[in-house]
Amino acid sequence: MEKIYVKHLVDDEIKYPSEEYFFSPSVFYPEYQYKDIAKTENRVYDLIREGLYHLGYDKDNFGTKEWNPLGDFIKPGYTVLLKPNWVMHENPEERYHDMECLVTHPSFIRAMIDYVVIALKGQGKIILADAPMAQCHFDELMREVHYDSITEFYAKYGIDIIVKDLRGCTFDDNKNKLGVNNVKELNANEEVIVNVGQLSAFNELSKEEINNLKAPKLDPVKMREHHMLGRHEYSLHKDVLGADVIINLPKPKSHRKAGFTACCKNFIGANVRKDLLPHLTYGSIQEHGDAYQNKNIFLKLSNQCNEKYDYYTFQSRNNMAVFFRVLKGFFRRIGMEVGKENFWDGSWYGNDTMWRTISDVDNAVYYADKDGIIQKKHNRVVFSLCDMIISGENEGPLCPTPKRLNTIIMSQSHISCIDKFICRYIGFDDRFVKNIDFLMKQEKINIEDIEIVTDDKSYSYLTYPYTNDTKLIAGYGWHGYIEL
Repeated sequence: MEKIYVKHLVDDEIKYPSEEYFFSPSVFYPEYQYKDIAKTENRVYDLIREGLYHLGYDKDNFGTKEWNPLGDFIKPGYTVLLKPNWVMHENPEERYHDMECLVTHPSFIRAMIDYVVIALKGQGKIILADAPMAQCHFDELMREVHYDSITEFYAKYGIDIIVKDLRGCTFDDNKNKLGVNNVKELNANEEVIVNVGQLSAFNELSKEEINNLKAPKLDPVKMREHHMLGRHEYSLHKDVLGADVIINLPKPKSHRKAGFTACCKNFIGANVRKDLLPHLTYGSIQEHGDAYQNKNIFLKLSNQCNEKYDYYTFQSRNNMAVFFRVLKGFFRRIGMEVGKENFWDGSWYGNDTMWRTISDVDNAVYYADKDGIIQKKHNRVVFSLCDMIISGENEGPLCPTPKRLNTIIMSQSHISCIDKFICRYIGFDDRFVKNIDFLMKQEKINIEDIEIVTDDKSYSYLTYPYTNDTKLIAGYGWHGYIEL
């Protein structure tokens, strides 16, 4: 039975705790190992603790100093990687500039590390890592959202938390004189190439369709080198594949290309080189693409120019990059007007590429060993804890507007099961999120096997009492289609 815990407080607004007390609990719980205690209420810590109890972990020792809920799957000597959703150092949404709806709140990370430390018993490694957008200022993000408070806290107690930026490249904030991004390479020796082989969701596509796969604003050469008939490769960080257990900490919200992002989509941030991640397929629906809806010669030319622009950017041939940047914008404007096209760049409900990439990466996370070789069984445990106190709607994932849901969801079940529930929970039709059923079919999971637990009550996926309080508004291109 796949068991998912959900806690939704209807009439009680949950506030994220202050960094003033390092996101410590406000109660000295018997298992709590530190002197620091918050002087203001920390409901997040309380609710996470309750959730671990209701999932049945180490129930016999609950309420004693020996309680070790994660000890069921984390053993001394293990490497544990916590994978938050970091995205960017700022929310460009002009009305809010809200970070609480953009990234995983550090209070969730702090609570889970406390219980990871208990399980490891002084032996093992704890890594906190993600690959945010190439434009993200990593150090600024750490300071802005107070992630640095977490490492500061544990350092006081001699506990080393390794913080890693998993990105293979970044864009220098200071563009060159021609306005072209300066590309800075990172983690050159940190990647492991994984060929997902027969598990790939791209295996049903033709050679022509595969040749038109695209990752916007990234090196098109890399895409062609790693995606071809019978071979679909991804660049996962060695620390991800070296982990015995991954604590998956997504911030569920709307998403321009995937419809929504939660547990499954969060592992896109496990990749070093994002130019190996197909986001769309060039061309219209009639041309077996999904960049836009209707066949249009001007939009086709814009796609071709965009390809050239990205190529010359990564070749540092700035004059040529600028030339094709101007051309792509010119053809796009004409194409959108003449063709009366509503969608662009794969950001709409017809995107048939992004879900395949998500499926492939998720399979790599579960099935690849430390050397990147796909095995027949899962190579690591994945435990998911979803920060839905405040979620994001409208133009997520980069410019979401905040939506208070007062919800946490956690489970050791396969991430596709959790996302299937979350999809319905936020009022979305999971049939538009094709990676869910694709992965559930591969894992041989039936919907009847999903048990929803809340406090001492239990429901099936279909009988859980949903309310309008948790519905999200989808982004442009999905609004009016994905919502139930």
